[in-house]
Amino acid sequence: MDPHAQLALVIVAGLLAFAGLFRPEVRKKLGDLRALTFPGGSADLTGGEAAAQIEAQKQAPEAEKLPVPAPELGAVLPDLPPPSGVYGPIEADLRRRIEMIAPGSLDAQMAWAVRVAVAAQVERDHEATYRLIFGSQIAALKELNVRGILTIAQAKEVYNLTAVRNYPDVFKPETFEAWGDYLLTRGLVAVERQPVDDDTKAILTPLGKDFLMFVTGRGLTEHKWG
Repeated sequence: MDPHAQLALVIVAGLLAFAGLFRPEVRKKLGDLRALTFPGGSADLTGGEAAAQIEAQKQAPEAEKLPVPAPELGAVLPDLPPPSGVYGPIEADLRRRIEMIAPGSLDAQMAWAVRVAVAAQVERDHEATYRLIFGSQIAALKELNVRGILTIAQAKEVYNLTAVRNYPDVFKPETFEAWGDYLLTRGLVAVERQPVDDDTKAILTPLGKDFLMFVTGRGLTEHKWG
């Protein structure tokens, strides 16, 4: 393989390996809540724990982008990444499998390598989203998936019938904006304009649809607390 082509594939393979790691600040924000949700269900939260999850949603970052290798200031990026006992075997296996499915075209190999890396990052983002999402927010996503479009007024009805009705000590009508902002921040829902009003239309994004498929495909419960 041409050295430049090999470098490109190695870089993408390295991105795939890195995609399996949370950035430190994301790990910190999610760490306190990892024990509160489980693959088959979720714990009931009250008091400070509920407030902690709500605050974590407010501080949640947007869906992450794959990092791009960059040299230190004043340095030059080496021709090839340094040897790694962690990344090396994964990179070698990925190169071998990609060369098998696309043996004759560098463009095809690069396209598949990038797709594999991006798919791994999207799955990691879905895992992060699921850890913090409330059951009422999943219900809203499902409603959007069925109806196609909801106005903000209709979304408020979903919020009042799920979050406020079932957890009145935690959720209030006036906290709807924070509840909805998490779905916007994580890229699951989009609105037609900002600032929003009751007539503003909201839709489920392709990422939101993929998140619902992720929940179903992983066998995760939709009936989480909140």
